[in-house]
Amino acid sequence: MTAADRAVAEQNKEPITDIIRNGASASAKGATEYFTGMVRIDTPFRAEQPARTGGAITELVNGSPVTWLEQVGDEDYLSGKA
Repeated sequence: MTAADRAVAEQNKEPITDIIRNGASASAKGATEYFTGMVRIDTPFRAEQPARTGGAITELVNGSPVTWLEQVGDEDYLSGKA
């Protein structure tokens, strides 16, 4: 969506849909202070400010899923498989 298309949609109060292609963002290496072993982090989506939405997929380099803990506000969420 171009900036002009986005401006028209916002002016008309239409919902805005962004299509994010698979592989559009590069993988990152997991920080050693949060993970043990080699971890790859993919971020398939992240909303622009002022939104606070995003997603990440974490995998051990050998392909095993990673169990991790994330704190959101006053709540803790556990995701992945042990």
